Amino acid sequence: MLTASQILDLVKGGEGYNVDFKRSIPSKVKEISDEVVGFANASGGYVLIGVDNNNQIIGAEINNNKRSAIQDTIGEISPAIRCDMYSVEVEGKKVWVIDVPSGKDKPYITGGLIYVREGANCQKLRTAEEIRAFFAECSKIFYDAIPCRWFDIDEDIERHNFKSFLEKAHLSEDLPIRQLFDNLELLTDDGRVKNAAALFFGKEPERKFPHAVVRCLRFKGLDKVHIIDDKTFGGPLYQQYLNTISWIESKLKLSISLKVSVLERKYGRFLLTHSRRIYAMPFVTATSTRKGRLSWWKYMMTGWKYLIPVVFFHWGPKISERKA
Repeated sequence: MLTASQILDLVKGGEGYNVDFKRSIPSKVKEISDEVVGFANASGGYVLIGVDNNNQIIGAEINNNKRSAIQDTIGEISPAIRCDMYSVEVEGKKVWVIDVPSGKDKPYITGGLIYVREGANCQKLRTAEEIRAFFAECSKIFYDAIPCRWFDIDEDIERHNFKSFLEKAHLSEDLPIRQLFDNLELLTDDGRVKNAAALFFGKEPERKFPHAVVRCLRFKGLDKVHIIDDKTFGGPLYQQYLNTISWIESKLKLSISLKVSVLERKYGRFLLTHSRRIYAMPFVTATSTRKGRLSWWKYMMTGWKYLIPVVFFHWGPKISERKA
């Protein structure tokens, strides 16, 4: 809450990026909400009612009807933003202050339009280029943080997915949904659910987010022309991930053949006897063939290296045998 001395300092500095003057309530009360949106989409600021354009404090009287009109027009801003409105006696005159915070849920819109504070003026964004530049400047604006208007926290939760999350996070099964969402910052300041909550915990979020799905395609050959398998996964995002990985694994035809090498036959008994001193080294080499892929591992024992055994990874058709 501003003090009288702080208001005097603001008035002396004139209108600027964080302060706007009004002689009185404008005939079109919506002008107030335009200024509020401009500040909310920037770094916040103050609308001082009772100060003229010559930086003179003239005072203003606002009755209950006018105050309600101001509150109503601010209430039409989307998403909702809370602003404090109060009066301060400054040099024997009443100055009304509308204290606007920098919004956390940008962009804020009034009457279907976006306003941004630029210098001492509130500018309306008119072109797609201006809107894109505004989003780029507000690096903290993400789609998942936008309020989800259709989501009902009691009806649209996918219960099994929610319980699975609690289990993996080692949280109590009795933890209320709203409390968890609040802890995860999945609620706006006015308690509405964000898009991220709907995507991760909602039932069939693709109903409202048609592109929030994973589509898997399997092609014949390498030219990516002939599709031989097509699968789309919906539901909560984590479940989509699990289903996708499972689908991919089911399509990989991997078989392993073990061929005993000459070195293993020669030193097999010795290696078996001293197995506790032997450990596997990481995968070191892969040789590609026309029909498949040949890989082998190195095992190492203190002071000695042995190439054993040869492992063939068959991807698709069986490859020709190779001797160690």
